[in-house]
Amino acid sequence: MARAAATAARRVLGASAIVVGALAGGAILASGCSGDPALDELATRLATTYCTALATCCAEAAYAYDERSCQAQMTAEAQRFADIAKRGKVLYDAKAVQGCVDSYRARAARCSSDAGNPSALPDAAEPYSEACAKIFRGTVAPGDPCTEAAECQANAPRETATCVFDTRPGFDRRRKICTKQLRRAPGEECKLLPSLRDLTLELPVCDERGFCELTLSGTVCRAYVASGEACIVAGASAVRCDPQRSLYCDGSTRRCAELPRPGQSCAQPGACVRGAFCDGATRVCGEVREDGAACDQASQCASGSCVTMTAADGGRAPSRCADDEGPRPFEVTPRSCGFGPLARGLVDAGASPVLTTSLFGPGAPRAPLAPQ
Repeated sequence: MARAAATAARRVLGASAIVVGALAGGAILASGCSGDPALDELATRLATTYCTALATCCAEAAYAYDERSCQAQMTAEAQRFADIAKRGKVLYDAKAVQGCVDSYRARAARCSSDAGNPSALPDAAEPYSEACAKIFRGTVAPGDPCTEAAECQANAPRETATCVFDTRPGFDRRRKICTKQLRRAPGEECKLLPSLRDLTLELPVCDERGFCELTLSGTVCRAYVASGEACIVAGASAVRCDPQRSLYCDGSTRRCAELPRPGQSCAQPGACVRGAFCDGATRVCGEVREDGAACDQASQCASGSCVTMTAADGGRAPSRCADDEGPRPFEVTPRSCGFGPLARGLVDAGASPVLTTSLFGPGAPRAPLAPQ
């Protein structure tokens, strides 16, 4: 039953996670208001929008939904952003809200039928991301002091900003500064990830379509190889099959092929398509298990977390799949529907609140926990 509900949940949530990223626009959509919302009005509208969409998805997935905890947590996160903007380092553009609304409206319409990111690439930017990221804009340049990533300059979705401790030699390591990652397409220049001592203020990294390759003339983003294409090429310095599409290099055919699916034979842990694991005993791929299911290793769990439990007598109980409490876009789960202290999910029973993904995209501060 839990498996069926979880499958249904993944099928219905295109909306819950999209409101997490696109909430600002959806606020007007949900409230029925027109015009540009004042900064002081934004938090409640954002929370209402997210929680309304989540309620619909949770109902279709047959998960218990806790509206009070949802409203409290989402209002707190949205208000946190509004408060940062009031400090003067983050600009609020009320006129950008409508563009986010329009983009969000198109994406939210898929709540009952979408299975996830339409590009099928977990790291790809959603269409609404760029529009909604324009609502709040950081003004602090790379290398300048900051307290929040939201304060840092970044033009989404091609750029993401972070606020990190300054680990460069000769600088004050107690001070936090803005840094920026620049997403590059295949064929464009990139830079291999530096060490902490080599902190780079503006780091060009390859987007989800490729990887950074070191060549005689420098470092360049190289596109991943698609299914059916050659992956062992004479004279090539590096050829990689697209991991985002669960491809691997088949040594027998020398071409990229899809990893085995559940029920198919496999060779080693991790050698199965996304959403499956390789059973070491049978060498057959099986579906990953939901929270609360017995497990021997993390790869068997949908959450990626297998923990050892303590029995009532103090001894060791069988290990179980546990929620990692991390943000997982495009998925409705018992915990995300229970949404915190009053959670009544199939497994969680309100053990602890869940932290949502940010309302405003990468680099944004996480929400505080909902009030107890």
